[in-house]
Amino acid sequence: MDFLNPGYLGPLAAFRKAFIHPIEKKGDEKRAALLKRLIRPFLLRREKTDKRIIQDLPDKNERKIYCQLNEEQASLYQSVVDDLMEKMTQSAGIRRKGLILSALSKLKQICDHPALITKKTALATPGKLAALTELLTPIFAAGQSALVFTQYVRMGELLVRFVKEKAPDCPVYFLHGASR
Repeated sequence: MDFLNPGYLGPLAAFRKAFIHPIEKKGDEKRAALLKRLIRPFLLRREKTDKRIIQDLPDKNERKIYCQLNEEQASLYQSVVDDLMEKMTQSAGIRRKGLILSALSKLKQICDHPALITKKTALATPGKLAALTELLTPIFAAGQSALVFTQYVRMGELLVRFVKEKAPDCPVYFLHGASR
C-alpha cells in the first residue's frame, strides 16, 4: 500500500503500533476491520460466488487427486529434508525460519516437477503431469478449454511444453508476472 499510496497508512512505526501489533499479537478484530475498510477501495478482488459480477459464471468444481512421487522426486525430496535437518542443528532464530521456508519452497517444487530443482530439460512425467493428462484429455476431446494455475513460472513453461506435446493442435496461452 505504501508503494501505491505513500503515507496513506502512515509511517511504518505508526502502522505497526496501530495495526500490526493489535491484529497479529492481540487478535484485535476491530483494528482488523478498520484496516480492511481503509484498504478495500484499493483491492480489485471479487469472489467467484458473487453472482453480481458475472451471472453466467459456473460454480467452482473441486476434486482432490493424490499423486505419487516418482523415484527421482522421492530421492530429491529426501535429500532436501536431510539437508534441512543437518542445517537446523547449526541454526537458530530468523536464520532457522529462513531455512524452513526455503526448504518448503523446494519441496513444493519437487512435488510439481523435479526439473524445477534440477534444471533438467528432459520432460519426464511425474504423477502430477499424468493426473493432468487424465483431466485434460476428455476436455480437449470435447473441444472445450481449460485454465490451469501454477505457482511457479518455470512450471508454467513445462506445462506449456507438455500440453503442446500431448495436444499439438490445442492453442496454449501462458500468462505470468513478466507477461506484457
